[in-house]
Amino acid sequence: MKRIPILLGAQAARAKIARQRTLTEKIISPANLARLEKTFGARLTPEEAVKKILDDVRERGDAAAGEWNEKIDGGARENFLVSAAEIETAYQETPRAVRDALHLA
Repeated sequence: MKRIPILLGAQAARAKIARQRTLTEKIISPANLARLEKTFGARLTPEEAVKKILDDVRERGDAAAGEWNEKIDGGARENFLVSAAEIETAYQETPRAVRDALHLA
């Protein structure tokens, strides 16, 4: 059971709030930071890494997507088209609650 802290005074409350993470602040493990640095050759946040990939794919298209796929996942694809059968299989394998939530969104 989580305890609700009792804070006495506005100053104590402000200090507690200042120590808390914001909703947008994320915890990134040292291992993930090291992998990002190894992959991108620089110390990037996940958001910066995604932006770099998207910018590259926008500029160079499928060639960039293939290079990033190989660099990050170690695999290479001839094309990135997904067949109707693959889409249907993925849809059927997705839990009903997730599909319902996606339809609602």
